[in-house]
Amino acid sequence: MEAIARIKLPSRSTEDVLAWHAEKTGLFTVRSAYNLALKLKHGETMQSSSSSPEGERKLWSNIWGVDIPPKVKIFAWKLSKNILPTKHNKLKRKLEVEDIYDICGMEQETCFHAVMSCCRASDLRQVM
Repeated sequence: MEAIARIKLPSRSTEDVLAWHAEKTGLFTVRSAYNLALKLKHGETMQSSSSSPEGERKLWSNIWGVDIPPKVKIFAWKLSKNILPTKHNKLKRKLEVEDIYDICGMEQETCFHAVMSCCRASDLRQVM
């Protein structure tokens, strides 16, 4: 009761508005609730969904504006967010029993290794 009494009321009469702080639009979605729950579970501080470094925003504006197939744009986005279905990401969700990359058999199958640092990925890039 004391906490409620300490809430400061506006000096002017205004209409109440329902707003969900975890979404830029202010509307509640199951996805935004799920993302908020994940952030709270992992102890991350809550940030606005529209907050990102200005350089990153410009980079993505350029990528989404390029005339390339949408699946390539989506792949680049998933790669940058580390959400490709690699064995390492599947292992974290208990969908795999190991995360060694089948193609080279030398390291964990992470997004970075599969696309950049694996010797086979390097060979493929040179051939292309």
